[in-house]
Amino acid sequence: MKFFGRILAAWIGGAFGGLLVALLEARAVRSAEFVGDPWRLLAFLLGLVLPLALALATFAALYAIYLSPDEPLTIARATERVRSLPMLERSRLAAALPLAVVLGFAWLVTLANASPHLLERVSGAIGAELGMTSAVTLAVTFAVGLALLSPTRRLLARFAEKSHRFVDPASTFGVALALAVALFVLGIFLGDPSGKGMTPLAVFGVLARQELDLRPIYWLAILGMAGLVGQSLYAKQRGSLFFFATLSLAGTGVATFHAAHLDTPALARAVEQKAPFGKLVLAVLRKATDRDHDGYSPWFGGGDCDDHDKTRSPDAIEIAGNGVDEDCSGADLPRSVAADTQAKSVVTSAKIKPAKNLVLITIDTLRPDLGFLGYPKPVSPNLDRLAASSTVFERAYSMASYTGKALAPIVIGKYPSETKRNGAHFNSYDKANVFIAERFQEASI
Repeated sequence: MKFFGRILAAWIGGAFGGLLVALLEARAVRSAEFVGDPWRLLAFLLGLVLPLALALATFAALYAIYLSPDEPLTIARATERVRSLPMLERSRLAAALPLAVVLGFAWLVTLANASPHLLERVSGAIGAELGMTSAVTLAVTFAVGLALLSPTRRLLARFAEKSHRFVDPASTFGVALALAVALFVLGIFLGDPSGKGMTPLAVFGVLARQELDLRPIYWLAILGMAGLVGQSLYAKQRGSLFFFATLSLAGTGVATFHAAHLDTPALARAVEQKAPFGKLVLAVLRKATDRDHDGYSPWFGGGDCDDHDKTRSPDAIEIAGNGVDEDCSGADLPRSVAADTQAKSVVTSAKIKPAKNLVLITIDTLRPDLGFLGYPKPVSPNLDRLAASSTVFERAYSMASYTGKALAPIVIGKYPSETKRNGAHFNSYDKANVFIAERFQEASI
């Protein structure tokens, strides 16, 4: 019963953690100009987050039970257990724990500063070099730790005459951990977004980049901690555990059922595009429920109208007049509409005269909210006029999520993974790549 009670308590903590993460996700989506119903948005996010929250809570509770089978694991109890050890063991831990934290942080700083220099080289063995560097520096750090263990222990024992906290593992570990976190945060402020600065800590400045969204990691940590904190409720609130745990499970079931049967594509797209954590969970759930493996699910707003037929999905090519809705738009495309579209395409192509020059216009970080793509405000009149006499591809995908890794492969004519380049933040491309201007020059164009 004690085992089951701690699981129930963890579920309660997980449910509260899931609610908090769903609220944070809803806030992120709404701040991105979401105009839909906020309550439906929150309900959908709860259906995505709560199952994961309860799963993580169960894992956290089982791990806590493994570490402490007799009583709920808490920081206070763990501290008491460490402080009850014999004096010799306490003094060893008081020296070993802070050394592990400080030297581990030093190893991280060293590896972070060495990595950019390795990545700047155009080499096919970058992965092996990084692995070797990591292993060697870790071995050196471990050897330094062993060498410093005895001197550190003697030093702490000398100061223990003034305060017993110098031989208290909880105190020395807490001070070392606080110091490491403070230096880590300081490095973020000292460095620029490229990781450059006056001190080795400046390499952590890259974490301040706006496009580097670390919120999913934070939210995952919240869910994990919620389960650990929840299982400690067993020692204090046993009487109401069954009621609140049942309420948490029922709420999770209702929210998940609602999310699975979502019939609002705009809301699903908003989560897919703007929810930092929800979009990752949504992608996993859709892939898990995609039975015909065509890339679309009939659940969670995936839009697949026939999950037993790969030829029918929102990305399929519609065949006009055959009585089948291939692209899941809701109806088959009539032949008359298809004929008009084809005729307009022929007329447009007839007006295009062969040209001797090629003009490539690229626009960096442009959103699709343009007039010719359906945006009601006149924000792109010149592009709208150009699009009226052009072929418009409404489903175009960037080569990469970052300009330096997307633009060059376009003018090389290869996928980013096929180009010869270094691994630095600002890529340099090897002379072995042939750019489109070089091909024109070879062809005397």
